[in-house]
Amino acid sequence: MNNAHRIALSAVSAAFAIILLTLGAYIEILDISCVMLAGIAIMLPLSKKDILGGFLAYLAAGLLALPVTGFRFAVIVPYAVFFGLYPIVNAIIEKYLPNKKILNIIFIVLKDIWFLLSMYVYYRVLVAFTGYDFAADFAFVPEQFRQYIVPALIFFGAVFFVLYDYVMKKMQRVIEILVSRVIKK
Repeated sequence: MNNAHRIALSAVSAAFAIILLTLGAYIEILDISCVMLAGIAIMLPLSKKDILGGFLAYLAAGLLALPVTGFRFAVIVPYAVFFGLYPIVNAIIEKYLPNKKILNIIFIVLKDIWFLLSMYVYYRVLVAFTGYDFAADFAFVPEQFRQYIVPALIFFGAVFFVLYDYVMKKMQRVIEILVSRVIKK
């Protein structure tokens, strides 16, 4: 693949990510799903094993989406700290580290911890910018169960990530097939 194709693929990737982040910023019910989809958009250059192109697309999308989204950090922060970087980290792991079962388990655990910490940062940003702490407002939960809310969120978040990791690895393979059909070697 020549440099023109690499640059074009990275630019298209960044453009898709910016569109998705903007959509998520202005249609609140879609915010986190659009952030996840923006991470999938970053997979375009990675499908051609272009880690630098993927990183530059991630960086360009994050920076250019800031003013376009009206500096809505509730969309930009989860993209910047996890969902945009996640496909790049997976590509680096796949390229440079051996495929041993025990290493895969270690990396899933490390990425899961990264995901949970990222979601905590996302939560803190939401509280800081909106002033509303949804974790303190579980009126529908009986008082004796409120102490279990945070551990339950951590548990379900960790389980969700394992599913997310599996789906994103499959999605990367699908994108590799689609891009290879469009861009011949």
